[in-house]
Amino acid sequence: MKFDELLLRDVKAKLIRGSVSDIENLHRIVEKEKVSAILHLAALLSSDAEKNPEKWYEVNIHGTWNVFNITLKYKLPIIFASSIAAYGTNIPEIVSEEIYTLPTTLYGVSKQFGEMLGFWLMNKHDIDFVAFRFASVIGPGRKNGGASAYTTLMIQKPAQGEKYVAYVDENTTIPIAYIKDVSALLLKTLENFQKVKGIVYNIASLFPSPSAKEIANVVEKKLGKEMISFKPKPDLMKILNSWPKHMNYSKIINDLGWSPAYTSIEKIVEDFINEVQTKRIFIME
Repeated sequence: MKFDELLLRDVKAKLIRGSVSDIENLHRIVEKEKVSAILHLAALLSSDAEKNPEKWYEVNIHGTWNVFNITLKYKLPIIFASSIAAYGTNIPEIVSEEIYTLPTTLYGVSKQFGEMLGFWLMNKHDIDFVAFRFASVIGPGRKNGGASAYTTLMIQKPAQGEKYVAYVDENTTIPIAYIKDVSALLLKTLENFQKVKGIVYNIASLFPSPSAKEIANVVEKKLGKEMISFKPKPDLMKILNSWPKHMNYSKIINDLGWSPAYTSIEKIVEDFINEVQTKRIFIME
């Protein structure tokens, strides 16, 4: 089972692999499968985007334009996966949706682009739209590829019996959201779209956010042995240090009635490790 399959595990779904850069294939899928709503989650993540700007443009900008073109043609509601990376620097440690954003990474720029494009489609063409600024989404089966991947890998790797060297320092702190909370939110949104359309929301599972050391301590206590060490990488630390440390996500709770079920790092780690070990959701890199 992979990360995207875990996201869809509790719903009746067909998994069709393709690229958002192929708009003709998107048309075929929407028509053949009689799609009634779109969840746009596809993106090249932060560190890979910085290494390959051309690929970033193809997937995160042109691909997002393709997806929104589909929503326009078929008049479909759309949920856009934005990100904590949209905030950028010169912000308070605790961010809310109303503050000014100035992203400093290509990934963050593309997320702000998606938000603005969604509002344009809503105001100009009456397309139902909502954007979720997700914290680092963690869960079994996620591979590397983004600056925030350490939040998953420092649980995933020890759970499958491997020692893990985190590329951050012990005090690194970013908001996290557990995959099961995210999937529950997406399903609830599809069922109650009118309550949230036209709004940007912060989404996380925990407040305050745990530091890397706090996550490591819970993992090692659960497994009963030392499995995690730290060796910071300056390029990735620079990206992570540009993000806020904590997210205020009370707005989505008030508007939609959704709230995270996994509200402590202990609960997240316990469920995460159980998923890996009982269902053998391993990753090999």
